[in-house]
Amino acid sequence: MLTRRDFFLSSAGPLLASLVLPSTSFGDDVSEKFGETLNVLRQRTRLPALAAVITNRDQIIAQGESGRNRIDQPTAVSPNAHWQLGSITKTFTATLTAILVERGKLDWETKLSAIYPELVARMAPNVGQITVRNILEHRSGMGGDAFPWSGAAEFNQPGLNLSQRRQQSVPLALSAPLDFQPGSRFQYSNRGYNLLGACLERVTDRSWEDLIVNEIVRPLGIGSVIFGEPALTDPNGEPWPHVLEKHRWKPVAAVPHTMYGYHVCNPAGGISLTLEGIARWMQSHLNGEQKQSVLSTDMFKTIHASADQGGVHSFFVGSRSPALGRALTHTGTNGRNFANVMILPERGIGVFYATNAVPPEKGPSRWLIWNTLLSMALPGSWPRPASKPPAPDSRDIIEGEGLQVVEVTGGSIDFQNFKQLSRQFQIWWSGAKDKDRLVLKFQVPRAGSYAIAGTFAHNRDFGKVILKVGTQERALNFHADKLAWRRVGLGECHLDSGPQTVTVIAQGSAGQNGVACHLGLDTLSVRPVE
Repeated sequence: MLTRRDFFLSSAGPLLASLVLPSTSFGDDVSEKFGETLNVLRQRTRLPALAAVITNRDQIIAQGESGRNRIDQPTAVSPNAHWQLGSITKTFTATLTAILVERGKLDWETKLSAIYPELVARMAPNVGQITVRNILEHRSGMGGDAFPWSGAAEFNQPGLNLSQRRQQSVPLALSAPLDFQPGSRFQYSNRGYNLLGACLERVTDRSWEDLIVNEIVRPLGIGSVIFGEPALTDPNGEPWPHVLEKHRWKPVAAVPHTMYGYHVCNPAGGISLTLEGIARWMQSHLNGEQKQSVLSTDMFKTIHASADQGGVHSFFVGSRSPALGRALTHTGTNGRNFANVMILPERGIGVFYATNAVPPEKGPSRWLIWNTLLSMALPGSWPRPASKPPAPDSRDIIEGEGLQVVEVTGGSIDFQNFKQLSRQFQIWWSGAKDKDRLVLKFQVPRAGSYAIAGTFAHNRDFGKVILKVGTQERALNFHADKLAWRRVGLGECHLDSGPQTVTVIAQGSAGQNGVACHLGLDTLSVRPVE
């Protein structure tokens, strides 16, 4: 059975070329500088194409694109190209739901049994008790897709429009057993949002696509919207999706309209927009808590708040750091395209990027792109990933967040922001499994003997690693009763001049005995020994 999940491919991350990212300060030549940065990022990550936009509450600060529609053909991506949002579409479906709640068409506690009473007898146990709130918060208990991309006999018959096919798919979704009691825990669910789209059609007697266009796209001035992959409408002028084949990107045709199972699932991942369109979308949420548009200001506040704050969130809501404030985030992929969005209401900034491929989860590609863009959106307030190995400063110190990331074989990397840290940031590696490896680089100005030390985070959910610098190798345990940063000596060794590596190898599986493999590195001390 061919499902959306079948298209997710994994691969070792591409090697990073030793290219220097141009420094960017936004001014009159913003588009040129931004495009130059995107071009370097695309080359370093070896993606077919890359597009990004940064906006404030009122206007686009920077936007640009780099690369080709198809990696095997010379046509460059257009500034007016559409980009597949994948699951970022769920933020549209959630916002549409909030619109209909304000109009009294349904409410957060409306149950599936109330929307489809004639199907109660066909519902799997507890399905009828699932509420709109449960679905929006991914707490419905619904697992994976109820049918493949190719569709199912129940809705593949000829002569039906897409909305009719979607309604014909509903019994399949309702009859599939749940993975757990509704509301009892979180589990990300495409099936829930697909079903929610059908519910919105049921209570309005309008197709989900019509609702999106007339209740969101037109009122917000988002412009052109494509349902499905962009190349479906214009194979010569829009980006093609790509998959990895023998470590090379291969363009593949857009999912055709006859793959009814895919298009029935538009409410979970089917929207494609231009950069200008997604900027308008971000602006609507940046302004929504102060200025009514498609929703009241109170409703915008509701869908921007996490469940534990009394909200019914349309994005994932978190506070990544004091530097960012509240962050509304979502990623999206159908295994052939990838997109990421972050809206920072307190900073008044929205950041989005998309590519017509999927950067491998392993490796630093996604981290490099995202944090480069975030550093440009918040100049001086967020670290910029190093494009070359840094040398020690006058204190013989290298900031952890300033080290060049050259390899990540598992887990995820990020910058973390704490006021008590040197320059308030550290490099953060989390969720690593046994034998996963993180490799960082720094520059030694001259050959000689050096005393190496690091200031590392320790906490109760931290575990063991092997850390190597030069000829020194130490087994370290970062477990502690509470969060603290401690200076750890790593010994003395001879280092040649030029690039050197810090290699961290996780010991033990993540979560084993309640202890995960994490690394928080505030500073690295490389002090010459006379």
